Amino acid sequence: MRPLLLINPNTNKATTAEMVRIARNAAPSGVTVEGATAQRGAPLIYDDDKLAIGAKAVIGLAEISGKVFRDHRLRIRDPGMDQLRLKSCLCQNSNGKD
Repeated sequence: MRPLLLINPNTNKATTAEMVRIARNAAPSGVTVEGATAQRGAPLIYDDDKLAIGAKAVIGLAEISGKVFRDHRLRIRDPGMDQLRLKSCLCQNSNGKD
């Protein structure tokens, strides 16, 4: 099974649950989807300031999760993805294996 960590950059857990439900229904066989919700920030991202806060939340959750990261661009704006690309190879897990 390949894990996919879906990180919601806002603090709305109901939104995370709905995003995970949609992703699980769309995921190919063998992919498991888990959700993570920002612990701090905005309950809704509606401007660039809130987007910047969401980006920090995404980076924080990604760095502590230890999950496999893949660059799946499902939305027009993915806060934090550019910074994560610069910090690490998104194709590897903590063991350095795909």
